Amino acid sequence: MNLEPELPVENISPKRALIATHNLVEYAGSEVLTLELALELREMGWDVIVAAIIIGAPIQLEFQKQNIPVIELLSDQSSLTAVIFDFVWIHHTPVFYELFLTQKIQAHKIVFCSLSHFEPLETIPAYRANVDILLAHSEENKNHIIQENLIHPETITVFPIAVPTQYLVRRSIPTASVPKRIALISNHLPPELLEAKSMLEQRGLRVEHIGLGGEPLLIQAEILLTYDAVVSIGKTIPYCLALQIPAYCYDRFGGPGWLRKSSLSVAAHHNFSGRGFASKTASEICQEILHDYVHAVSETPALRTYAEDKLNLRKNLENLMSRLNGLSSHKETLIVPHHIKRQHASYMTLVRKISAITQSYDKEIRRIKTSFSWQITKPIRALQTLFRHLHLSKAKGWFE
Repeated sequence: MNLEPELPVENISPKRALIATHNLVEYAGSEVLTLELALELREMGWDVIVAAIIIGAPIQLEFQKQNIPVIELLSDQSSLTAVIFDFVWIHHTPVFYELFLTQKIQAHKIVFCSLSHFEPLETIPAYRANVDILLAHSEENKNHIIQENLIHPETITVFPIAVPTQYLVRRSIPTASVPKRIALISNHLPPELLEAKSMLEQRGLRVEHIGLGGEPLLIQAEILLTYDAVVSIGKTIPYCLALQIPAYCYDRFGGPGWLRKSSLSVAAHHNFSGRGFASKTASEICQEILHDYVHAVSETPALRTYAEDKLNLRKNLENLMSRLNGLSSHKETLIVPHHIKRQHASYMTLVRKISAITQSYDKEIRRIKTSFSWQITKPIRALQTLFRHLHLSKAKGWFE
C-alpha cells in the first residue's frame, strides 16, 4: 500500500485523531488508557475517533457518556475505508493490520504502542514501515522488544502509563496512623491478597475489592480519594502517586509492598507490575499494611513530585506531538507478504465467529433472567444458596 507524501488537504478535518485498540469491554488497562487518551487529546483540541475490534459494556458506556464516537471494526467494515487522519495511535498488531490492510486508512503520523511484553497481541507488527514512532509502556517492555526483534534501542521510546490532569490538581492528606479504609484494586486477585484482606477485616479495617470478582468500577480521582490507602499494581499506582495516596504495590507477580523512594526506580522499570520483587505471605502483607503505613505516608509528597515530572499524561503527549511534528510526513510503502495477509484474515474470521457465539450466549442469558419464571423463582434460588452455604460450613467443620 502506498501512502503519498502529500495528502489532499480538502479531505482532512483539522487535527483528526484515531485511537485504535483490540477490546473495549472491561475496565482494564488498554481500555482505560484508550479512554484517557481520547479525553486528553480532545482537551488538546483534537477531533477524536476511537476504533476497536470488540466492543461491549461496561466501558463502552463511558465512551457514550463522553460523546466519543466508537467504531466496531468487526461490523463497520467500510466506515473507515480510505479515511485520512492527522494522527493515529494503535495498540495491538491485529488492529494495526486491520486498519492498514483492510480498512486502508491513511495518516500523516502513526504511533504503535505496546502495553505488555508477554501478551501475544502486544507484539509489535513485523511489517511496520509506515510507523513513525514505536512506544513501549516500560523500560522492561522496551528491552524485551529490542531483544525479540533485534532492533536498535533508539527506534523505540518509553511512554509510561501516565495520569490525566484530574489526578494532578487534587491530593490526599492522610492523618491516621493506620489505614481504616483500603481499596484493593485487582482484576486477578492472588490467594495471599485474598487471605490478607480477610485478616485485615478481622482487625477492624474496611477493605473493599474493586475489579473482577469484586465491584467493577471505572477508577477515578474522586473514588480513590475516599480511601486511606490502595493495594494494587499497574495503572492504579501512578494515580495514587499523583493523588498522594499511600500505595501498596502488590498483586499476582509479587511486589515491593508500600511504594517508597528506595523501590521507585525498580518498580517503575517494571511498570509498577510487582515484577522485580519477591512474593509475600498473607501474614507479611497484613503486618506491613498495619505497621509501616506511617512511613509510607511520609514519602507520598516526594512520590507526587515524581508523578508530576514523569507521569503527566498531558505533558508526555505534548512532548510526543512535538517530536512527531519534527518528523517527515513521507510514508514508505507498507509491504506485507501474502501469508501475513492470510493469517490476519483468518484471525479476523475466528474473532467474528467467537464474537457471534458470545453475543448469542449473552442474549440467551438476558432472556432467561428477564423471564417471568426466573423472577418468581428468585426467592427459591436465594434459599438454595443459603442452604448450600450452611451445608458447606458444616462440612468444613468436620475436617477442622
